[in-house]
Amino acid sequence: MSRFAARVLARRRIAPSATILRGECRIEDAAGLICDPATGKYPHRTGMRDEMERALKFACKVWGADTPWSAIDEQSYTKLLRLRLEQLLAKDCRGVRACEITVSRIITVVGWLRETRRIPRDAAPWPKQWKAQIVQHWKGIKGSVREPEPFRPRHSLEEAQAILAHSNFDPRLELLLWCGMELRLGQVCRAMRTDLDLPAVDWERVVEAEKDDSDYGTLAVFGAGKKSGTVVDLTRGQRRRIDDALAAGYLAKIEAKHQAGELTDYCLFPAGYIVGRVGFTRGQSIARTLSERADYNKHVSPSWIRKSFRTAEERAGVPHIEGRCCYGVRRQGRDVADTAELSPSAIESFGGWMPGSDIPNRIYRERANKVGGREARGARALLRGENVA
Repeated sequence: MSRFAARVLARRRIAPSATILRGECRIEDAAGLICDPATGKYPHRTGMRDEMERALKFACKVWGADTPWSAIDEQSYTKLLRLRLEQLLAKDCRGVRACEITVSRIITVVGWLRETRRIPRDAAPWPKQWKAQIVQHWKGIKGSVREPEPFRPRHSLEEAQAILAHSNFDPRLELLLWCGMELRLGQVCRAMRTDLDLPAVDWERVVEAEKDDSDYGTLAVFGAGKKSGTVVDLTRGQRRRIDDALAAGYLAKIEAKHQAGELTDYCLFPAGYIVGRVGFTRGQSIARTLSERADYNKHVSPSWIRKSFRTAEERAGVPHIEGRCCYGVRRQGRDVADTAELSPSAIESFGGWMPGSDIPNRIYRERANKVGGREARGARALLRGENVA
């Protein structure tokens, strides 16, 4: 349980698992209840739970900590979202998405309180068009007739390749990017040894890159919730890096135990630190090895990925842009899919998107869509008779 939730419970002298009578649950009670290790919906700390607790803190300030949830109506949400957006814009933030997260987390809490009968079924109703209210308020503050443009910065292809080339200060990051730089790295980093299917490869066979039909194996990347997974059909280069890591790299010792039958599975990207990483980043020619204290039952964290990726950016001379990080490379991957003229089903597999989802085109594709734009230009000329002599 977080310190915030614990302080709330201590101040109100409420047992974490206590059932609060209908209509008596107050704003400040919610954090302790939903984060309760015994009966709460979110007993473990995650990024989502952190966002939810920050949202509840803000709700306590705006609505009053002692206010019962049954007293909250649609106008209460309107007041909260306007104050939240104004607060964010005053900090020179873009604001709209962060404001949406705050409101949506509060709505999640309300839904759970209703389901568990801690508040009445009709308590704390939120406006149906609350997202539209945020946009309207943003337009009013900015004096704009246009809706806010989502901020989705991307790396160039050259920057993405440079980051990959300079990720070798930590062999885990290097292999992680090689395995799934076009995917969600937070999913790829959870991969286990049994997720790899590695058939024998004849490396002596000479093949042409464009006609290579060899089977280099697969890596299963599992999804979570609404985020779909995929099965990566490994390229020759990907298989080479995986084999190097297993045979003589940072996974060699644990792989030897796996082959000997001493353990059935292990994390491909284990938590722990790399011996020699700091010296290597300072220009020393030094080997990088995984610490003996590495935990092969626990994968690296999202924060580790972000920090390590930023180090790779710095080493590659790529400027860091807030909000870009790994997703800048993933967005560039969607552009590469257009350049490669992948079919819709291939794009879904390439980026790990749900079948039939419009996310790859609506969210990830570059707005200019240079490949499609060039094709459309020819049609424009035809429509206007420009190609007629």
